[in-house]
Amino acid sequence: MKVRQKFIYQEFFRFFALVFFLFGAFTLIIDFFEKFPSFLSFKKPFILFISYLFWKSWIELYQFFPFILGLSALLQIFWWSRNRELIAFLSLGFSKSEVLGEFLKIYALFSLLAGVILSFIFPRAVFNAIYIWDYQMTGKRAKYLVFKKEIL
Repeated sequence: MKVRQKFIYQEFFRFFALVFFLFGAFTLIIDFFEKFPSFLSFKKPFILFISYLFWKSWIELYQFFPFILGLSALLQIFWWSRNRELIAFLSLGFSKSEVLGEFLKIYALFSLLAGVILSFIFPRAVFNAIYIWDYQMTGKRAKYLVFKKEIL
């Protein structure tokens, strides 16, 4: 691995981790305080609430992932521009296409890999979050419809 690739990848993961943590903490705090009063009224074990928040966080990650990736890319370019690292790359003899090509390659690869992984996890996360909140917390009975007939 070349030095410039290592530098670009380290910067990518640093900015992505920062934005991911900020979005994740923000949405987790909002969900916690939104659902916690209802959870207290159900008088169920706290581990059930934690499992609900776990599955709900996967749903929110699926929804916010493109924004997180785009915002981290913009922050990285702004940071490089602010600290004159883009000018340093150019003064070392790297062309703009080399620097930005490497930059876009890591973002495209990470977007594709994470998108595929999240696409497999998302349906299970939605089912588990709804099942935990609607049936295990509230005590509703699960109904299954097959050809407009109820199977109890």
